[in-house]
Order: sequence, then structure tokens, then C-alpha cells
Amino acid sequence: RTKTVMKINPFVGMSEAEKQQIAEGILTQQIMVEEQKAVAHEDQRYESAQAKIAIAALKKKAKLLRNDEYRDAKKDLLRAKIDDVKDLAEAEEGAKVKARRDENREKQRHERNMQIEKYKALGTMLTQVGGGLKNFLGDKKRIAILCTAVVGVSGGVKLLSMALRFLERVLKRPVLIRETSNKTFLQKLFPKKHDSKVPKLDDLILKPSLKKRLHRVAQATIFAKQYGAPLPGVLLYGPPGNGKTMFMRALAAESGMNFAMISGGDVSALLSSGGKNVAVTELHKMFDWAIHHGPTLLFIDEASALFRGGRGVNLSEGLSAAQEAILSRTGGSSTSIQLVCSSNLVEILDDAIKSRLSEKILLPNPGPEERTQMLLQFFKEMSDVGIGTLNVPVKVLDEVKDQAFIAEIVRMTENYSGRDMTMKLFDAAQRSMLADNDLTINQKMLMDIVNQNKQTAAEIAGYKYGEPVQGVK
Repeated sequence: RTKTVMKINPFVGMSEAEKQQIAEGILTQQIMVEEQKAVAHEDQRYESAQAKIAIAALKKKAKLLRNDEYRDAKKDLLRAKIDDVKDLAEAEEGAKVKARRDENREKQRHERNMQIEKYKALGTMLTQVGGGLKNFLGDKKRIAILCTAVVGVSGGVKLLSMALRFLERVLKRPVLIRETSNKTFLQKLFPKKHDSKVPKLDDLILKPSLKKRLHRVAQATIFAKQYGAPLPGVLLYGPPGNGKTMFMRALAAESGMNFAMISGGDVSALLSSGGKNVAVTELHKMFDWAIHHGPTLLFIDEASALFRGGRGVNLSEGLSAAQEAILSRTGGSSTSIQLVCSSNLVEILDDAIKSRLSEKILLPNPGPEERTQMLLQFFKEMSDVGIGTLNVPVKVLDEVKDQAFIAEIVRMTENYSGRDMTMKLFDAAQRSMLADNDLTINQKMLMDIVNQNKQTAAEIAGYKYGEPVQGVK
């Protein structure tokens, strides 16, 4: 009976402690079983993930292998196409080479046949000439006529050659002449529309005493040309840029003479490149040309480069020979050539050339009155004529015509030459207006230009080679 009861309820006859112990053991076994199941499940999931990764890697590898096979096949196909194109090009080039070779052979064959025909015709002609010459030599009268004709033709050719050389010497413009008022036939027939305006003596802004003296030189030149008297030689000296060339042009225009301008530097350059004989020959050509087209005002610019003192001692043989050539052509009075020289270094000129120039005139930098006239004339030209060849109108404000302002500009431009006034002030003002796209002349613009010129002059004066200019990086 007791055994039957235990089968039905195993806890029968057990104490509470034993029951609790058994229950805890059962619970522990269940927990262990669940943990084992969870571990097994995790292991299964891990193995499944590893399998998936392995499968993906295999698929990727297979895809790469397929891509490599595709690229290799594509390369093979491209190589095959390239080989086909090369073969086709080589075949075409070979055909062209063969065609050119055949064409050249045919051309050479044709040329040989043409040469053969020429030689045959030449042989026939020589045979006929020989027969005619034989008949001619048998006639003494014909031989005499032929000899007379040959002598006459040779003499005529020689005379023609001499005449052509003479005409070339007196008519062709010599290489040393930079500029001349004597125009060729074509220049007279087709004059330029924008020839530079010839200045007049009254247009020159000079001191009254200096202008009066220049007028006297011009009057002497005009009447000397009119009466056939000797033309006066003139030496213009002084700082550069004060109207020496302008006076030469005005003198030639008002006296009605041709003018020809050369540079002493060009003679020196010709000595270096062509030698003594070439330079002397060209100088004589220049004087012959000037006499033929005379009366001519012969203007030698930069005379100090050509007529430096010290002939036979401190000068080269070529320069001494060039000086002797000019001095030999200007030793006496002349009614055909008026010699005008300009120099910035009159103290180094040779005494022989200075003695040939009876009028020696100093052209200094413009004074305050002359600079004031230049400013007013510039304002008037801008107002009345405008800027550029298109004569674009310019607005000149009344403030720049103020006497106090003009006096200040004149004071700040002390020691400016005439060229400095034109290039550093007037031309700079036009460039400033164009840069600002404002065609207006005002006080600020002119003051800025003068101050900038002053600063630039100071920087140049303080500059030494190899050292940076202060303030310039």
C-alpha cells in the first residue's frame, strides 16, 4: 500500500525541506537545459552567418573571375581590330608608295625625252649658226659693221651705268637721313591724311627775348635764301626737351627750305657696323643729296655724339675720319646747305664745328611765365579741340583756372623742361581721364599727378643698383 501511494505522489512522506530541495534541483536542471538549448541556438546562428559570408565571398570571387574573363576577351577583340587596321593601313601605304614610285619613273622618263629633244634642236640650231657664221666671216664689210656696233653698245652701257649711279647718288634718299620734308613722287601723289602739323615760330612758348632772337635768325635765313647770300650756321644747345627740333622745323617751314635731319648716334652706329669707308661714303652721299635738293637745312641732332673734341688723340680713327668728311664739306660759306646742330653737351664739342656755326643760341627750361602759358594753352586745347584724333570733348572745371592754383602748379613744376610739361603733366592728365573714364580736368587730378612725379623722382634719386627701393616689395 505504501509503494502504491509513492507512485501516485512522490512527495508523500517527505518533509518540506526535502520537497523544497527536490524542487530546486528540478528547477536547476530545467535552467541548465534551457541554457544548453540557447547556446546550441546561438552556435547554429553563428554557423549560419559564417556560411552566408563564405557563400557571398565565393559569389564575389566568381563575379570577379567573370569580369576578368570579359575584359580579357574584350582586349583580345580590340587587339584583333587594331591588327586588322594596321594591316589595312600598311596595305594602303604600300599601294601609295608603289603609285608614287611609278609616277616618278614616268616623270623621269618624260624629262629624259624632253632633254633629248632639246639637245637635238640645239644641235640643229648650232649647225645652222655655224653655216651662217662661216658665210658672215667671209664678208669683211659685215665684220667692220659688227665691231663698230659692239664698241658703240659697250660705250653706251658704260655711260648709262655712270648716269644711273649719279642719279642714285643725288636722288635716292641717303641712309643717314632720318627725316626729310622732301617728298617722293608717290608721297606727293598719295599724301597721308594725318601728317604731323608743321609748327610755326609764333607757336613756340619761349621767353620774349629768346623768341625775338630766333625770329631774327629766321629773317636772316629767309632773306639769305631770297638774295642768294650765305646761309647762317646755327648751334642750339641747352637741356633736352626744350624745342630745338621744333625750332628747326619752324625755321625750315618759314624759310621755304627743305630740311633733312640726321643723328650723330646714327653715324657712330654706321661706323661700328660698316666701318670707316662706308660711313664716310654715306656722309658724302648725304651732302650731294642735300645740294641737289637745296637749299637744304641740314639738322644734326645729338651733335655731341659725332663732334666730340680730341681728333687724332682721344677719338677712334673712324670717328675722326667722319668728322673730317663733314668739316671738309662745311669749310666755307654755302648758299645750298644751312647747317644747324643741337647738343645737350656743348662744352665737349670740337672747336672746328663750333667755328662753323655763327649763331649759338641757348634754349633753357621754361620759366614760371612760360609754364603758366603752357597750362592755359593745354586747358584751352582740351576745351576747344578735345582729346585724341576723334576730338572727344573734355570738361575743364573753373577751379583749375584759379590763379592761386595755377601758381601752385607752376611752383611745383620748377625745373620741368618743355617735354616734361607735355609728357609728365599734360599726357599724364589725359591718361588719368581715360583710366577713370571721366573726361574732366579738376584740381585733385592735377595735384595727384604732380605729387606722383615728385615721389617717383625721389625714389629714382635714392635708388642704388642691387638694393630694393624703399616701400617697394
